[in-house]
Amino acid sequence: MADRTIDKDEAAKVLARKHYQIEDGITHIYRLTDKSEVEVRPTEPIKLLEVNAATVPSGVMPLHFGPAPASGVPFPSVIVEVTPAEFEKIRRQELQLPRGWVIGEEIPRPAAVRTGSRSRDREPGAMLVPQERPAGRLRS
Repeated sequence: MADRTIDKDEAAKVLARKHYQIEDGITHIYRLTDKSEVEVRPTEPIKLLEVNAATVPSGVMPLHFGPAPASGVPFPSVIVEVTPAEFEKIRRQELQLPRGWVIGEEIPRPAAVRTGSRSRDREPGAMLVPQERPAGRLRS
């Protein structure tokens, strides 16, 4: 098992910062949470909802990633990337998140992370490769 020297909350902030650095179109990143008894499990992944103006609408499609301790993220993660319009549909409950998931706190863009400078800001190992691909979109 990976050395977990940072807690899941701090690892979520590290992951969000890396995603802000490599994706210019990301406008907001939110934690997604499940029931508290699920979230405290060490094997429960970090879940992020990324609002990206540069992505195409594809519904709520969670992408699963394995731990990346070399990048400062010793926990598995799940990323849901949506357009701003899809995010508004989620807020209005016209587009559903997976059962039990709710939008949590926003992880703001760090002041040091600029848009329009993707290649200069990218850190080695910042990109994570999906661990598995979902069978299909999750829609209500």
